[in-house]
Amino acid sequence: MTKRLMQSQSIRRNEKFQSFGHILLCGVLHVAFQSPVTVRGQYMVSVLYASHLILATTSKGSVNYDITAVIRLCDAALEEPDNGRGKPTAN
Repeated sequence: MTKRLMQSQSIRRNEKFQSFGHILLCGVLHVAFQSPVTVRGQYMVSVLYASHLILATTSKGSVNYDITAVIRLCDAALEEPDNGRGKPTAN
């Protein structure tokens, strides 16, 4: 692949993320989710904006990201677990 072709693919990939505005934080996050059979987990690219959190996956060797979830932060909430797991026990 020529350098020119790699640059053009990289620009297209970044346009997806730039369309949401200024990136506040970017990294890799292990995301757990419920499938019909069990709870699964997967590492995803996570990009935080002032108003959205984007989760994306990529294939090894691929220059493109597949956006898996766009979470509007105004609709999101943090909740305590209702089953008691993850809470420290009182001694």
